[in-house]
Amino acid sequence: MTEMLESIGFYMRRTVDKYDVRPNVQEVCSQLYSTLFDFPSLPICMELTAYVEECIRVAWALCNQIPSYSIEYDIQIFTPDLHERLHTSNQYSDQILTYLWPSLVESDRGYCVYKGTVITQ
Repeated sequence: MTEMLESIGFYMRRTVDKYDVRPNVQEVCSQLYSTLFDFPSLPICMELTAYVEECIRVAWALCNQIPSYSIEYDIQIFTPDLHERLHTSNQYSDQILTYLWPSLVESDRGYCVYKGTVITQ
């Protein structure tokens, strides 16, 4: 069983660039358009669609690595091992107001590969 799972994982990593992300792009764009309905020109913005597609491709590739990676963007308490504060942030607050860039974390061990940039209150 382990050998079969390893073979499937190897195949997925080797073919990650051939995965059809169009359904995912359509779903993300649809959610984006409905959220930002005040911007009716978004659906015809090819640059936005290309950006969304590339983000999905990167996320898919990260998920198929061993160990897999995850993008952390929703922890609300500043953690020095995962985050860097923007220079204009309140240096004495641990409450995260917003993320400017997410953290990249190894899913298995929780090791931070790249610290996210946050603004603290």
